[in-house]
Amino acid sequence: MTVRRGPQPVVEDAGPVRRPATGASRPARAPEAQAPQLALAAPDLPSALAKPTPTAVVGPVSRVVPAQLNHRVEPPYPDAARRLGISGKVVMKATITKAGTVGSVRWVSGNDMFRDTTLAAVKQWRYKPASLNGQPVESDLEIVLQFKGAPNQ
Repeated sequence: MTVRRGPQPVVEDAGPVRRPATGASRPARAPEAQAPQLALAAPDLPSALAKPTPTAVVGPVSRVVPAQLNHRVEPPYPDAARRLGISGKVVMKATITKAGTVGSVRWVSGNDMFRDTTLAAVKQWRYKPASLNGQPVESDLEIVLQFKGAPNQ
């Protein structure tokens, strides 16, 4: 059996089909010997259903602009860390309000000697707030500061 593709499906049979006469019994065939049946599209279906065309689905587009730092207060190097020659990285999570202020700061990691001075400085930072489709929105960000070894005094 050969199947051709075209405007409408066409099926060609390899030979005549023998049908039993009415009332006569049909000879039994083994399942392996039966020819596979093809399901053909109904001829009365619209051509759009017979041959679908891909279409792009476009959803609403949102424009997000992250918060941008406008004013930064440098944290002072703690005296104890300076005397001991300690350096290190500190990580904090901050929430920036719609007004651009630092609403809350949470310490994530780093040497505790840097905690107080760093949190106090970051709370003074000012941002241009994040925006969604031109409207200011509250946002969260991660702040990473590196304290490099200060010379002993």
